[in-house]
Order: sequence, then structure tokens, then C-alpha cells
Amino acid sequence: MVRSVLKALVERICQLERRVEEQAAQLRRKSRNSSQPPSSDPIGQKRRQKEPTGRKRGAQPGHPRHERQFVPLEKVAGVRPVRPDSCPCCGEGLQGVEPNPNPERHQVTEISRPEARTTEYRVYSVVCPRCGHIVVGELPAEARRPFGPRLTATVAHLKVVYRLSLRQIQRLLEEWFGVRMSLGQVFACVTEPAGALAEPYEEIGQEVRLAPVVHADETSWRVEQKGTWLWVAVTDKVTYYLIRRSRLQAVAKELLGPETRAIVHTDRYSAYGWLDRHRRQLCLAHVQRQAKAMLEREGKSARIGALLRKNLDFVFFQHARMCRGEITRTTMRDSILKHARWWIRELLQQGARLKCPKTAATCRFLLRREPSLWVFLDHEGVEPTNDIAERALRSPVIWRKISFGNDTQSGARCTERLLSIAETCRQIGRCIRTFLTEALLAYRQGRQPPRFLPEPAT
Repeated sequence: MVRSVLKALVERICQLERRVEEQAAQLRRKSRNSSQPPSSDPIGQKRRQKEPTGRKRGAQPGHPRHERQFVPLEKVAGVRPVRPDSCPCCGEGLQGVEPNPNPERHQVTEISRPEARTTEYRVYSVVCPRCGHIVVGELPAEARRPFGPRLTATVAHLKVVYRLSLRQIQRLLEEWFGVRMSLGQVFACVTEPAGALAEPYEEIGQEVRLAPVVHADETSWRVEQKGTWLWVAVTDKVTYYLIRRSRLQAVAKELLGPETRAIVHTDRYSAYGWLDRHRRQLCLAHVQRQAKAMLEREGKSARIGALLRKNLDFVFFQHARMCRGEITRTTMRDSILKHARWWIRELLQQGARLKCPKTAATCRFLLRREPSLWVFLDHEGVEPTNDIAERALRSPVIWRKISFGNDTQSGARCTERLLSIAETCRQIGRCIRTFLTEALLAYRQGRQPPRFLPEPAT
């Protein structure tokens, strides 16, 4: 009887210890040791401090100068000569003396007062003298809305790029341009471009599905007060966003194309498991965070985590040297294969045999997908991390925290299209406000929108 009670107590104690350890591990979860984003870290948490270098703040010796460039003379509004009237030493007048033919140039740039311009259309009706029919004048297509395409594009630009709230946009328009809008009118200006951007948005999606290298990621969103997901795919030319209810494999195939032959950068999320292991690059930064989590555990997990981090640091160091031009890609590849890959595989095999369930599960997962850790070694233009996709999610995450997502499905369609156009415009060096103006004008006139992406080189 006593032995059975003691056995039950020991089992209960072990169970409680495991629960305490799980809760402690949950409290230790941060962006540095897990896949959760930095925005989820507690407020006031101390960031990792860099080691002091002993150098002064600011530009260092040898840093290239970044000077203000002169505006071309054809764009200068006017030239005002500045001549001395008399000599400060002797008082001699200098009016008739020929000046130096190479004057010192000094330019001052100012903006003119922003001002909106209102055009009034007066629609007359005329009685036909022959049949008595009343004929009413027809407004031109661009005049059927209270605000012109440029003003509407400006409102959408302020919302999607600068993430201003509707009330902030309303106040800015009144203070800067003297334009008064209701909140409903501001919202209408934000959502109208969704129809005008349907074809350019599909053009971006097709570009993603044909690209040779794609970075993919996802983050939480809200539509109609329900949990939703915002997906992103980034190439060297375009950025494509999707907002869907699901976070399942079907959406990943919709994002990338079910028959994609691209090399896809992802994290460890299982929705990308259908991709070929030899054409899927797992983010090594996520692996490094998992190694940090191992390091914070006790026993052999900590030793394996420390050695994994050391070897991954070596991989990042060699890749950085290659990017700086200090070594060739072949040298980087040989160095990593010789000094890091074998050790990382060996450490993962050791970790898979540990009694710590979390460390063992992580190591077994990485061993099954070990070829996906090293795709970047054999393909030029492939990075070892998925930082590009994570950076593409920063602006939407800030937008989500400000606006709490979308209230309607139509708002979600507008958001994904505006985000895609805005980020792609930044990538290809195109002015988003100018393109939105052109697209809105064509949409209102019933014409085809302008081509968004440049024609491929032949």
C-alpha cells in the first residue's frame, strides 16, 4: 500500500516538474530563440547589446561622402546673382568690375503652397425644337465622382504607404490642401483603387509564379473580427500579398503556384512541406533561434545548442564575406562543406537521440529536411535566410496593429492589392501615386489600365 502511494506521488511530482518546465520554457520564448516575431516581445524587454567597438559615433574614416546634389539648371525656377557692391577694405565701388566667371553655387529649395483646385460642371438640359424631347448633358467619366483621380490616389497613398488613420488623413487634407471630406468619403477614396488595380495585381501574381527564386512567409490578420492570415511572396522584382481565412497548404499552393519550379525560401512551417527538399531553402536564421532555445535548456541540449550556434555563425560569416567580394562563391561553398555541414549533421544526429523531447523533435525535423538547409550553396542568388520576406511583412504588421485588420472581405481585397502595388512600386523604382492616378483615370473612363511591370528584355 505504502509503495503504491509513494509511486503515485513520485509520478505526480515528475508530472508537475514537467509542467513547470514547459511553462518556464514558454515564458522564455522570445524572438531571439523562437519563430515568433519581435513585435510579440514584452514591452520593456532589453535588447541584445552589441559589444562596444571603441569607435566614435557617426561616419568612420574612409566612409564615402554623401553630399547634397545640385538640382539641374533646367529645373531651377530662377537664378539670382549675388554681387558685392564695394570693397570692405578701402570702400572702392565694384559696380563696373567684371566678376569671377566661376561663381560659388548655392541652391535653396522651397515648396509652393499646396492648394486644391475645384472644377464645377454645370449640366444643362435642352428641349429639342423638333420633337420636344428634353436632352440632358452627359458628364464626362472622370467627373462622375466628387474627387479627382490624383486626390483619390493621394488618399490611398497616405493610407497604404504612410499608414495614417482615416481621421489623420481627413485632418491632413483640410490643413494642407483645404479639402474637406467626411470619414465615409475618405474611406471611399481608399477602397476605390481596388477595382482599378485588379489587372496589375494579377500581373504581379503571375510574375511570382514564374520567378526562379521566391521568398514566402505569413502572419496573422483579422477580417470581420475573425482570425485570418496574410501571406506574402517576394521576388527580386515584385511583392505579392494574399489575405485568406486559412493557413493550410492549399493557400501556399495558390500563392506560389501548385507546379512551381522555383527555389522557395521558407521557415519550418508544414504548409510548405509539399515543396521539393532540394528546391526549398529553410531559413537558417530560424534554425539559429532554435539552437538558442536549446542553449537555454539544461544538460546535453545546451551543449548541442552552443555548438550549433557556433557552426551557424561560421556559415553566416562566410556568406557575408562572399557578399562583400572577399571570397568567391566556390571558396565559400568549399569552406562551409568542409568546416560546418558535417558538424551540423553530426550535432543534429546527437540531438535526435537525446531524452529532451523538444530538442530531439527539432533535430529529427531538421535531419529529415537536411538538404533544404544547403540549397543556397549550389544556386547563385539564393540566400541562407528568409529575411526578405520577413521585412516585407513589417509594414502590414504595423498596419494591423494600428487598424486591427479589415471589417469586410472587400476591404481585405483592397488591402492585399494596395500592399502589393505599393511594395512592388518601391522595388521597381516607380512612383506609386503617379501609377494610382493613371490607373484610376483609366478605370473611370472604362479603359485598360496602364501596364504595370516593364516589358521583359528580349
